[in-house]
Amino acid sequence: MDISRVLLKNGIQEMIYDNKQDFKYSLEQALSIKLNESIKEAKNEFTKHLLDKDLQTSSSSSLNEFVSFIKNFDSGKYIFKDGSIINITESEKEAIKNLFESLNPENRSKMVQEIFETPASFKDHLNFAKEIRKLQ
Repeated sequence: MDISRVLLKNGIQEMIYDNKQDFKYSLEQALSIKLNESIKEAKNEFTKHLLDKDLQTSSSSSLNEFVSFIKNFDSGKYIFKDGSIINITESEKEAIKNLFESLNPENRSKMVQEIFETPASFKDHLNFAKEIRKLQ
């Protein structure tokens, strides 16, 4: 949405409105929507680089495996080192990513060390991530 078009549209609407209060309200709404979109874009850009920054500040193989999982894994079967296989959907992967992003650094480190140990530990983290997602 181009703000100049919104302002032009609102200016034209002002000519149509008998009440200038309607124009002011319409203008406030358009600017509020644009501000919210800008905030959301900035937040998305910040979180997009969150995993990259964590990867650069740590040489942990667990973190490398986790970041690789988040960036490269498509929905389907995930094979653990012990040969166990579980099926993971895209929404489950996103839930795990969102959980990771919401944790403090100490808990992130603990999560990436535990999550790929066994299918049971992965499912525990996944269930916790789903519960957190429900609360948001």
